[in-house]
Amino acid sequence: SDYSDSFTPDGNQIEECSFVPEDTDNIKNDQCNRCFVGPSGAGNWLEYSFQSENDAEVRITVRLASMNTNSQFHLTIDNEDVARNQLSPGNGETQYENQVVSEEVFVSKGSHTLRLQFIHGGIYLCSLDVRLVATVIPSMSTDETRIEAQDYQDFYDRTPLVNDWGGCNRGDGVDKSILTTDPTGGECFVSGRTNEWLEYEIFVKVEQIYSIIARVSNGLQNQDKFMHFEIDGEDVSGPVYGPGQGRRKFKDVVAMPERILIPGRYKLRVVFDIGGININYMRVIGAQ
Repeated sequence: SDYSDSFTPDGNQIEECSFVPEDTDNIKNDQCNRCFVGPSGAGNWLEYSFQSENDAEVRITVRLASMNTNSQFHLTIDNEDVARNQLSPGNGETQYENQVVSEEVFVSKGSHTLRLQFIHGGIYLCSLDVRLVATVIPSMSTDETRIEAQDYQDFYDRTPLVNDWGGCNRGDGVDKSILTTDPTGGECFVSGRTNEWLEYEIFVKVEQIYSIIARVSNGLQNQDKFMHFEIDGEDVSGPVYGPGQGRRKFKDVVAMPERILIPGRYKLRVVFDIGGININYMRVIGAQ
C-alpha cells in the first residue's frame, strides 16, 4: 500500500489499507496478513518509487490474489515495459501467491518509477518486491562501485533464526547492526561467526583490471580474527585481518589485489574464517 501515485478511471479512491478478514477455516492458507490494495478496477494503476545504489539487475515479485485467472496486469519501469499481460493466480480473494514477473531487469544507478497497471479488475495486491540480483560493474570506468554488506544474495549463518544484533533485519538470522559511527557512511554492518559467509553476485561488462577494498572492523581483544575473499570459489585475498581498534572503528583492507576480470557473472564470497570481524561495505575499483 506504499504507492506514491495512483489513478482510477471512475474517480473513486483506491482503498489504501484494507485487511484480510479473520477466518479460522483458512488460517493455514497463504494470506497477506498486512495492508493490501484492491480489488482493482480495469484501467487502475499504482506507482512506486525506488532507488538503486548502483547499476544493477533486479528481480521483481508481486504478491497477488484474485477470483479470476483471466485477470491481467503489466509492469513498467520509467515508462518502459518490464512484463506485459501477466495473469493473476485466480484462487480466491484471500489466497495470495508470489509471482516472479521478471527475473533480470537492468536498472541504472539512481531513482526509478515502477508502475503496476491493472488491465482487468478484481485483483488484490499484497506486496511488490524489487530484489537485487547482481551488482553491475560499469564498463571501462575508474569509478568505484560500492557494495553494501547487507545486500548479499546468499549466505551461511550458524544461527539462522536469530539476528544477534537486531538491526537491518531481513528475517534470515544474519547478524546485522545499524551503523552510525563510520565517517565514510554505511547504513548497516554485518558480523560473522567462524565459518559463516556472505555471497554477492557481480556482473562485469568489460574486461579490465579491478581491485576490491573492504571496510572492516573488530574488537581490540580479537586481533587474531581474520577472513578471506573468494571469486567463484578461488581465494583472491589470503588471510585478511581486522584492524583490532574496536568493533565500530572501521578501516580499509585489500580484499582483492589488482587482477583482470573478463566480462561475465561472478560470485564474490566473504568468508569469516575466525569469527569476530565486521564488514560495512566493499568497493570494486577499476584500474586507472
